[in-house]
Amino acid sequence: MNYISSTQLRTKTSALVKMLFAGKTINLLHRSKLIGQVIPIKEKMTHVFESQAVSSSAINPYSFLCL
Repeated sequence: MNYISSTQLRTKTSALVKMLFAGKTINLLHRSKLIGQVIPIKEKMTHVFESQAVSSSAINPYSFLCL
């Protein structure tokens, strides 16, 4: 069984990503209780983000605060 604790989400992100790319489902534990599952996407996405959106947010990292 594949599982990861809520604390390990910060430190084991690369292992989580590798397991998702391998098509494995991961159970999420919080204080020894199963609270959810992380399930990989079945279809591959060809276009994930807009390059202009990334470059504009890279200029001003606090742009999300401007409403």
